[in-house]
Amino acid sequence: SSDEHGSISLKFVELEPGKGKCRQAKALKVVVEEAEVYNDKLKKKEFDPVLPVEVLAARLYTGPMYEKYNSQLRAASGDKVLRQKNDELLMGNSYVTTVHGISSCVLKLSKLMKLCDIFRGSSDASLPSSFLKKDDDGICGGVEYGFFSTTNERNQAVDYANGVASTVFEIKQGMLDRGADISWLSQY
Repeated sequence: SSDEHGSISLKFVELEPGKGKCRQAKALKVVVEEAEVYNDKLKKKEFDPVLPVEVLAARLYTGPMYEKYNSQLRAASGDKVLRQKNDELLMGNSYVTTVHGISSCVLKLSKLMKLCDIFRGSSDASLPSSFLKKDDDGICGGVEYGFFSTTNERNQAVDYANGVASTVFEIKQGMLDRGADISWLSQY
């Protein structure tokens, strides 16, 4: 929330008392050191390592800033409501460098991801009919313009889908559309 002077106060709430769901402070130096485990694996496969700035960008995404980064990306859909929300939320910022850092980190770490089914739970939103009903060209589905957080644990996705208009997506990854496990650098 903010006051009349524009000062912002943040309140962090533990979602599940006793289960450590609050954000966890961790020095950037520690997260960058943890990245070396993944960089060693990338180097063995002759891929570029993740840079500290990419690790920082991805860590920022795992906290409250994800809303701003995804707002910027989703506004690219052209949807009038999403563009208006983005204009109000970002107040002229576009976070281009940070979004690029997140994308680069995920792309590099995706080279270590084993292909598996992944899941995403969603609630309080309904899918358009074009998601399930094929058009004249036999195409259905949709595109997520923002970063898409998922899990390989179906039960966790079901928990996130608890609410009105609940949906659990089961996604089959491929070589070109696989994500990365960034749980090790998460703020939670």
